Amino acid sequence: MKIANKFRACYSWACKTVARMVKKTSKPTFEFAALNPNERLREMILYIVKRHHGDSTFGATKLNKILFFSDFIYYFNNGESITGTAYRKDEFGPVPEKIETVLEQMKLNGDIEGGIRKRGLFNQKLFIPKREANRAIFTESQISQIEDVIKNLKPRTSGDVSDLSHKRIWRVARQDELIPYEAAFLSDEPLTNYEIKRTKKLCSKYGWEN
Repeated sequence: MKIANKFRACYSWACKTVARMVKKTSKPTFEFAALNPNERLREMILYIVKRHHGDSTFGATKLNKILFFSDFIYYFNNGESITGTAYRKDEFGPVPEKIETVLEQMKLNGDIEGGIRKRGLFNQKLFIPKREANRAIFTESQISQIEDVIKNLKPRTSGDVSDLSHKRIWRVARQDELIPYEAAFLSDEPLTNYEIKRTKKLCSKYGWEN
């Protein structure tokens, strides 16, 4: 299934999450602090970088977008992200809020080495893993989600990947603001007649404003 289709505001949203999402007292979810986001972000970075070793198209843009799509799609399907980290709106798409801090600490710890290479008119960041990621902190379904995103984004250029992330989910926040995980339920695709009818029935049943 294409990544763009993962973010449809459709019947699955109504069935699986609406009871939790529509309460007026609900607050936006920006991170899952109980998951120890920095540790999980570090290990997920190592996993992704290792999977792209030798890939000349891989740099900071693809890394950020693989992290973002993996976390938000997993949240869409499971109500919780993989890393638990917060994402902010950057000019070139969503990025983990603390990724620079985490990457610097990884370099200091010897987990990863960084570099720069010329790619056309631009400089591309290089990431060289110095150890294996600790896969034990992730479930098999989480690894499967990461692999699915890697597979979908692998043939795309960094520009394509950046454009793909500039959908409605990215536009809900202002520059440098955090993006709520609930934005995963927004879609750029028009609703089908069935979805519209189903939504009206739910509005009538639960007394929501139409």
